[in-house]
Amino acid sequence: LFDDMVAVMQSSSESFVAAQGWMDIKRQEGQKKRPPTVGKQFKSQVAKLMKALKLCTPHYIRCIKPNAQKRPDTYDLKEVRRQVKYLGLLENVKVRRAGYAFRESFVRFVSRYRCLCPKLSKRFRGTEAQMCAEICKHIGWTSGKEFLLGKTKIFIQLAASLFLLEDLIERRRNAAAIVIQKAYRRFKNRKKYLILRYKCYEVVANKKERRQQSIKREYRGDYLDFRYNQLVQGLLRQDGTKEELLFADRSQVAILRGKKGLFRLLRSAFVKEDQFSQRFIVLTNAYLYSFEFALDETTRKTVIKLYFRVPLSQITGVTLSTYADNYAIVHFAPAARTVDIVQACRRKTELVGLLVNAIQNKSNRSLPVNFTNKVEINVSLKKQKMVEISWIRDPTVAQGGQVLKLIRHNVRVHAPTGIPAARVQPPPKVTETDKSIQVRQMLEAVYAFKGSDVDELSFEVGDKMTMIEAENQGWYKATLNGKTGYVPVDYVKKIRHVEKKA
Repeated sequence: LFDDMVAVMQSSSESFVAAQGWMDIKRQEGQKKRPPTVGKQFKSQVAKLMKALKLCTPHYIRCIKPNAQKRPDTYDLKEVRRQVKYLGLLENVKVRRAGYAFRESFVRFVSRYRCLCPKLSKRFRGTEAQMCAEICKHIGWTSGKEFLLGKTKIFIQLAASLFLLEDLIERRRNAAAIVIQKAYRRFKNRKKYLILRYKCYEVVANKKERRQQSIKREYRGDYLDFRYNQLVQGLLRQDGTKEELLFADRSQVAILRGKKGLFRLLRSAFVKEDQFSQRFIVLTNAYLYSFEFALDETTRKTVIKLYFRVPLSQITGVTLSTYADNYAIVHFAPAARTVDIVQACRRKTELVGLLVNAIQNKSNRSLPVNFTNKVEINVSLKKQKMVEISWIRDPTVAQGGQVLKLIRHNVRVHAPTGIPAARVQPPPKVTETDKSIQVRQMLEAVYAFKGSDVDELSFEVGDKMTMIEAENQGWYKATLNGKTGYVPVDYVKKIRHVEKKA
């Protein structure tokens, strides 16, 4: 019992209390601490609550009950109006409109919105108030109308102005995120495309004249952003598995056959514009596509008009001239059920290089690439109908172009003068990463250690261990002689170990 209760009972003059033995109990001052009373507990709890509230910024919320039946998506307008009226919400809104709905210190305003003003992104010498004024001036606000500067705070009267600020900063952040993503993707894929560029160069090295723009440009693969096109992505998934998009670009296909036949179609000295088919050429890790977008007359929706979809295994070769033209002839096997395609593509070197590399990776087969200025191709699936295509150098043709002419029932390509093959400098060669080599983090013992627990490793000076987990509270997790355990950080040092897979 507590001393205060014993003292109360001993102070009683009743004989009944004395008979119960209360007088025989010895009291010691401070024997037991008196428990806190209910009032003291309440007082301490309220003090803690007020201390926590003072550390926060209060926001007052008015709750409105939409209906008395507690039903979702049901609003009793009469009841809602009554609550709004008696809570004084309309009066609060009127007061806020008459004053300034938003007020913020200069430091916090500049910290949040300085990215909206390019002038502040550089070294701007001035006070926080001047920075706030620069931000508002850049947005197009007028002092006294949209905003007002106080001694330590900026005041914005209209809520629409604040919404505009948030919208602008959201756009700026999205634009910055896109720039960061582009830079990261460029950094991530730079080595890949440098290796690809050198492989494409090896295909045409010392065999073909080049255009200046073709030598210096960077390779991207997908020049039409087809990886974001839903129609194209649906085309690449028609087998159930998504194909890897390697190359996508525009191409100009020469029409060498038709209902009227080749020689009626080419009825002038020059091949006319309507005798070309503007298409898209797409290369994946499994197929080569040629298609165009068309409008469906029934649904009035854009659809894909597919000319061919040929597996890489049915491509038998590619023919290029030795001049600086854009034409590349792709030869197909009879099983492809399509004639050889004569197409002009500005990025033909990248296309041919990627095609050679894709076939090598898929079927371990080298695709023949022929460099010749005269070739015969069959332009009919029903019967043998051969057309001879030849190339000549024509200085009158503009750089980056070519002209097709009909010469004695055959086709002749007039190509411009390019940079001689011997003078073309090779691009920088980047070595590929050997994926068979593993670089593992190793630990070497500096001092001997005897493990005192079942999960600690014992080792001698010079022992080498493979680290499994990084440092955690002064310990590494490592393996030694087939055993896994923890080793102290101060007893080992990190070393690099190169191990090649078998």
